[in-house]
Amino acid sequence: MRKFLLSLVIAIFAVTSVGCGAYQVEKAVEVEPDETAFLIKLEGDTKSGQAKFESIEFLEEKKVGAKRIILPQRKRSTGRAWFSYEWIPTARVIRISRAPVHREWTDDSDSGTSEAFQKLHVESLDSVGFGVGATIQARIDEKDTARFLYYFGGQQLEDIIDGPIRSTALSLVSDAFGKLNLEDCKKSKTTIFKAAKTALIAEYEVMGITITQFGSSEGLTYDNAKIQAAIDDQVVSEAAIVAEANKKLANDKRREDQAAEAQLQVTIAQSKADAARKLQEAKDAMTFDVELYERRKKAEALPILAQNFANIRILPSNSPLLLELGLTGK
Repeated sequence: MRKFLLSLVIAIFAVTSVGCGAYQVEKAVEVEPDETAFLIKLEGDTKSGQAKFESIEFLEEKKVGAKRIILPQRKRSTGRAWFSYEWIPTARVIRISRAPVHREWTDDSDSGTSEAFQKLHVESLDSVGFGVGATIQARIDEKDTARFLYYFGGQQLEDIIDGPIRSTALSLVSDAFGKLNLEDCKKSKTTIFKAAKTALIAEYEVMGITITQFGSSEGLTYDNAKIQAAIDDQVVSEAAIVAEANKKLANDKRREDQAAEAQLQVTIAQSKADAARKLQEAKDAMTFDVELYERRKKAEALPILAQNFANIRILPSNSPLLLELGLTGK
């Protein structure tokens, strides 16, 4: 009986022990259309001699074209019992998003991408501190994904823009503004950001990041509230001066336009008078030509009449008509 009970206990223990082992569940990773995936082995020989382990060439070979990747797994012991184990992946999938990323660095949560204070705060040559907003846009091209992964590991572009790239941008503009006094800083903002954009493109292109846009946003905001108030007053005053000057220019232009309009009316009147005079002269000349033409035709007709009536004696010999035609007997 004891042997039977012992056998029964062993059998029950064996049956229950079988169920304690971890069940292997398939692990899949989905890759989005705008992502590039790399399947990196976590165990075993990854490269002969490992001289180029995780080099750009090595990572280029690990690109995966599939949109669903099944991770390979193996058992790992977790205790002394034969059923004490778990399934762990032997490879890792790293996904790199190629979607463009846009950031606006300001100190205003309503306008900036982040609620954090991200405006680039610098100082002029005359030690006046101020902040200037900036906007940037970048992307990772397909051909550069391995290069980006090599330099930045598993980080995404958003983190790189708000981290290393922002630090570089701050350094560039801070150095440029620091060489100018405050007035020149206000005038040279566009030039400084243009030069910084060129430098950023060159520095991060070799790391697989394509920067397509970098420029200033918003005006300069001064750290000292009194300076900011003074600048605001100056801007208002300058705006009033400009408005008054524009008003004077507008009045001068209006007077010039009125004088030009009056002169135009005089010119038009003179042109009309000249046209009327020339028309009358033309009419008079035409009338004279008609009268001259009639006289000439009449003169040409008289000898013909004289010839036709040479032998006609109907009229008295002393008729004025005959005298006029020269048909008297004298």
